[in-house]
Amino acid sequence: MDMERPSGDLKQIAMLCCKQSYSLPKVSVIVPAYNTEDYIASSLHSLIAQTLKEIEIIVVDDGSTDSTASKVREIAGLDARIKFFSQSNQKQGAARNRGIEIASGEYIGFVDSDDWVSCDYFEKLYNAARKYDADIALATNVRIGNGKTKKRLNIESEVFVQTLQDRIDISKQAKNPCPTNKIYRRELLLGHNIFYPEGIYCEDKLFTMQSLYYANGLVTVPETFYYYFRNPHSTVLSSSQSRKDKNHANLAVLQFLRGNNVQLREGDFSAISCKKTLFGIPFFAVKETLNSVKYCSCGIKILEKDVSCKCDYKRKKIKIFGMKFTCKSKEWLKKANESNIEHNLINLAKEQLPGDNNILFVASHFVKAGGIETRLMQYIEKISAAGWNCYILSENNENASLGLQTNFTLNFDGSNFGSCLDEIIEKFKINVVEFQFKNPKILKNLDLEALKSKVKLGCVIHNTGVKNFDIINRFDYKIVVSNILWQRHYTAIKDVDIIQNCVDSRKYENAPVWKFAGQKKAVLITRIAKDKVDSIECFIKYCQERGIDFEIAGDEVPGKHIKRELIEKYHLAPEVFIGKVNTWEYLSENTGKILFAAGVGLVILEAGYLNYPCLCCSESKGRHYSFVTLDNVRYFDNFTINGHSPVVQKNACEFEMVPGDWERYRLRDYVIGNRDLAVCVKKYIDVISRGR
Repeated sequence: MDMERPSGDLKQIAMLCCKQSYSLPKVSVIVPAYNTEDYIASSLHSLIAQTLKEIEIIVVDDGSTDSTASKVREIAGLDARIKFFSQSNQKQGAARNRGIEIASGEYIGFVDSDDWVSCDYFEKLYNAARKYDADIALATNVRIGNGKTKKRLNIESEVFVQTLQDRIDISKQAKNPCPTNKIYRRELLLGHNIFYPEGIYCEDKLFTMQSLYYANGLVTVPETFYYYFRNPHSTVLSSSQSRKDKNHANLAVLQFLRGNNVQLREGDFSAISCKKTLFGIPFFAVKETLNSVKYCSCGIKILEKDVSCKCDYKRKKIKIFGMKFTCKSKEWLKKANESNIEHNLINLAKEQLPGDNNILFVASHFVKAGGIETRLMQYIEKISAAGWNCYILSENNENASLGLQTNFTLNFDGSNFGSCLDEIIEKFKINVVEFQFKNPKILKNLDLEALKSKVKLGCVIHNTGVKNFDIINRFDYKIVVSNILWQRHYTAIKDVDIIQNCVDSRKYENAPVWKFAGQKKAVLITRIAKDKVDSIECFIKYCQERGIDFEIAGDEVPGKHIKRELIEKYHLAPEVFIGKVNTWEYLSENTGKILFAAGVGLVILEAGYLNYPCLCCSESKGRHYSFVTLDNVRYFDNFTINGHSPVVQKNACEFEMVPGDWERYRLRDYVIGNRDLAVCVKKYIDVISRGR
């Protein structure tokens, strides 16, 4: 590392200067300067000495009152790549913005006038960005000051990440939003109008968040160092105004994320939107996070509002002294109705599809992915192939794939829901209306008998939590997917048809061959949520009892702090939790490193297709588990088997899977009924097609 500050001696700088400027520089380096006469020469020394010569150095003096400007002019006379500009004092954001407007390089970097960079800094960043066609390249950030040196961000390997959460995590955006240890594609900044807020401190928070949000990806570059000097005379460190600006910057980040409907890990970003003090002592504060607003008095949380329910306008969720309440909000209802009018969400202008069999699915909301939506998409595909026209009516549909043929959206608090439903039924000649509600209170306001005189009413239950059985029992048909769901939760539903739950039938080509020997670690892929704690603990106990190294992948559910509790309870290293991963990609990339996978649902299916054995943990206090393999994956359902393990430890760091008699895992006697999707759908079509 070039940890020592470069010399500020003009003779040494002159020996490195370049007489040639570049009309098409690869990188434009923007240096905002304000009263740094003791450091500006050494900062420019590190830029002039760069191994990448095709750069331009744009210095913008922000109204310095010392000799900073004269020193820059003197050095600029020695190197043709340096462009010097001056302006009245408008703070660092305005100086950087002027540099962005002037810059002509393919990429833009920022170096503060009291900092410096390693000699190959821009060459390595530029080459890595071009290699991956990345909008952003990221370097190690080293803080130097008060006789101490600390890596605020340490980059150890070259990685290209594309998801927003990964870009935020790897750059430590939540804790240390730093714009200077990166280069940005100029088109990214200009194309999305990304500039710094002006006239305030902490101008970098919103800038870096917007850059990460719009970027196509970010590449990390090891052995590349930005040296941040902690100047003891910095006005940012001492100004009370800077603390206020920091909070305003945090609020601006939250507003940006909410405005773009970004869902990230809860708690990463927060701000105090209101703070009251009495004789200098804070007695009331309002703290906002991405999905909640918390009201605190003397440090005690007295009220919490959930602001994440974008699809549920009729309910506002709050907590008072830890107790949960749900109430109606007239303000939310008003906004919902205005939104309906503005966006023409009840779109009856679409043309009727040809055909006599028309089914309308009505649900509170559909999300981008999940068990219910995956199965519904499978059904729709097969039902459409059988000659049915499928329509979807939902309060909030985030899953574009569900709008296969047509799609409506309706605010369910609208007083005209019944009349709109009548209009849809009449215009599109609907034969069957199927309600997908967990708690169908809205059905109480409908004249079910009048509806039944026009269409067949039905309900398919894919999951737990459905209520109002008295209403459901008045439908023409009721279907519970999986006999286990019915036995455990829905025996109160009468005259019900049961269809065995079907597995995801995706096929993967070129799956790597897996050998069950010599592997070192296991990986659990799951949501880190309260309802998954038993399964997570089962996995941890299983591995710890057998001396198996392991890691846990997945996002923590907002506000639950489960990860911290697991670390404390089982004495885990924080590195055990590796964040969210794409199951298929992660298992494929780590062939030869993983002993077995663990999880439920699609995790097991994808692991099976990749020839990984997969540990399926139960929620029965971690007492039961099963190994699912490619042989038995087609029989997978909600099941548990008393613990038996085919994993054998050969020595201190080597394990192997001993297949033995896999018949005990095939579960042939456990599963009842045909698991073929086509057969399930045929039965489903037979049910909805029966005469009333």
